[in-house]
Amino acid sequence: MANDHAIQVGEFLFEDAELAQKAVKEQKAINYLRHQLQGRNISAVISAYHQLMQQEIFETELGYAFLSELRREILSDPAVNEEDVERILVKANKEQIGPKMAEDELPDEAAIAQLVERTKTIVKKYKERFYMLLVVVLILLGAVVFMFVITITSDSPTILNYKTKLENEYASWDEDLQKREDEVKHKEEELLKKAGQQQDNASEDK
Repeated sequence: MANDHAIQVGEFLFEDAELAQKAVKEQKAINYLRHQLQGRNISAVISAYHQLMQQEIFETELGYAFLSELRREILSDPAVNEEDVERILVKANKEQIGPKMAEDELPDEAAIAQLVERTKTIVKKYKERFYMLLVVVLILLGAVVFMFVITITSDSPTILNYKTKLENEYASWDEDLQKREDEVKHKEEELLKKAGQQQDNASEDK
């Protein structure tokens, strides 16, 4: 009894959705190849068959069935020896094998040690870069603080004390101008006083 949830692709029913999607793609490739090989001589069919086997394009029963069909078509030619046409290799299902690695695929101690040393070297390099950047940041921070202190304590007008400096300078100018005006008035009074005395002396002499 067929599974109600199975996906039909061609003559096959697939319970696995991912495998069914692969079969759909393979069906499109099969249709294209059949169209291209239609009417071609046996040499073209043999060449296409060997290329498909080398590239391992097909992974589902649908693709393997097409390869079997091509192989039977090739062997139907009396001039072709069966030994010259390689048999179809069905690849193992990775899901059935499971995630466990084979012993020959496990890394040896030397490879692990090399990986550890390489990791240590990379970590050391990044630590050195980190400390260099930290020193640069501290230097820049110190420079900013130094400039801020200079800005606050400087006698030249800045954005922070510009108004105060102008007010102080204006007051100084006003005080100096007032002194000069007082001196001028004082001298004028002395000159007027001397001029009056000279007139009085001249009147007495007459």
